[in-house]
Amino acid sequence: MYRKLYGYNNSSHYGKYHSRIPGFLDRIGYIKYANGVILVPSEKSSLVIEYLKENGAKVF
Repeated sequence: MYRKLYGYNNSSHYGKYHSRIPGFLDRIGYIKYANGVILVPSEKSSLVIEYLKENGAKVF
């Protein structure tokens, strides 16, 4: 779930080519405040909460 949420860096051909695979939060915009804590714009919060619940995360 971490990669789907935050995205990741990908490389191929033994590190010759690099690319960034975006995650769900990259489309919305976010600030990672601490481990397990993210800040998102209030108008997008319902999308994030729905996404997290669909993927089995605890939401407070």
